[in-house]
Amino acid sequence: MPPAAVLTALGVTDAGLSTRQANARLVDAGPNSIPTGTPASAWQVLLTQFRSVVTLLLMSALLIAALTGDGADAIAIAAVLILNVALGFAVEIRAHRAVEALADLEPRIAVVVRDGLTREIDAHVVVPGEVLLYDLTDDEEGPRAEAVSTRAA
Repeated sequence: MPPAAVLTALGVTDAGLSTRQANARLVDAGPNSIPTGTPASAWQVLLTQFRSVVTLLLMSALLIAALTGDGADAIAIAAVLILNVALGFAVEIRAHRAVEALADLEPRIAVVVRDGLTREIDAHVVVPGEVLLYDLTDDEEGPRAEAVSTRAA
């Protein structure tokens, strides 16, 4: 899609959004940040492992094997249950850490075109339709690329 068509579709001109438009879109879309709710403790993550259907089925099978006196099956099922919970716990803990790491990588400053002027703003207030400028070099005088923020509102 040509850049002009993107600008038109988002209701923006090459002069960027006006401050009034940007403020209205910020109210509608919310901040430009990765949602991170309250961090779950390791105990909470562990307890959530026991809510999965597979874990509940394994616990039921373990209970039935234990009640019927089938010790070998009970031990095998218990081993699979422990392995399932341990692997699920490890994967979920890594996922929580990955989200935290992504939040740390969020840019702090964005260069945008607003009211026809190039401005540096807090990256958390970038809104859909914002004309963003990207520095393509390490050189202060280097070329810049233009893009339009199309994040979902």
